[in-house]
Amino acid sequence: MDPNQQNPFGAPQNNDASNSNVQPGTNPVPITSVISPNGTDAPKKKSHLGLILGLCIGGVVVAVGAVLLILFLTVWSGPTKQDYADAQKQAQKIADLASDDGKYATELDGIFSNSSSSLTQDQIDQAKSEVQKFQGELKTDMNDLSAMKAIKKGGDETRTKFDALQTAYVSYDKMMTVQAQALEQAGPAIMAIASAVSDMSSMSDPSELSSLASKFNDIGTKLVGIKTDDAKINDAFHKMGDAYGCMGQAFQGSISSDLYSKMSACQDKMSDIDNPFDSSAVSSDLSKTLNDLGQYLTSKANGSK
Repeated sequence: MDPNQQNPFGAPQNNDASNSNVQPGTNPVPITSVISPNGTDAPKKKSHLGLILGLCIGGVVVAVGAVLLILFLTVWSGPTKQDYADAQKQAQKIADLASDDGKYATELDGIFSNSSSSLTQDQIDQAKSEVQKFQGELKTDMNDLSAMKAIKKGGDETRTKFDALQTAYVSYDKMMTVQAQALEQAGPAIMAIASAVSDMSSMSDPSELSSLASKFNDIGTKLVGIKTDDAKINDAFHKMGDAYGCMGQAFQGSISSDLYSKMSACQDKMSDIDNPFDSSAVSSDLSKTLNDLGQYLTSKANGSK
């Protein structure tokens, strides 16, 4: 444009920078580029998230693998020879414990064999305590055997033999429970019988018959009132109670010529009662099933297929 030409926008155009009318302090601020705090050429930081996730996942995989290996070696795999040997040892422990059960029925056998007894209440309490301890130990040993690997993982034949043992054990345990109940309830009657028999053998005056009759009647009442978990045992005690009640009736009144016949009738009632505490069948069944299982476990421990 011609310097002398009028600016159509009203202000004269001045291209002379030296003549520009700029006020002090109003110089324009130069525009600078925004630089990253790390510098314009700083490299981007790498993310380690993938590595961390990979390590975590890898650690989990290793841990799971270790657990699976342990499970395979200890749970999922079949029993070893040592597992069978351990189970056989436990079965023998049960057999040894059960072999000494007969002592708990001694006093109960005595009442049905008309033998005299010097049983005391302390002995009754002790016998009951021993039976309960015996049952607790036997139950613990059976539970330990059932949890052993040779039993749980030994196959159908092992399970069949153990189930037979378990059935025998349940019957055996019930028998011991009933024996403890009977001994506790019959104990007072057993002690009273010993006292009455002693009085009868030393009786010298017919006037003592009334006291003796009362004792036998009381014995009969005690025996009839016995109630255990076994109906057969209850029935035997009730019959015995009737027999002693019969003796009480025979001794009432004066001595007469028919006293002997009355006493004979009472004795016949007594002799007709079978001993309900014959535990030989139950004990034999437990022994047999223990022996069968023990022999099988021994053969497996020795490598039999």
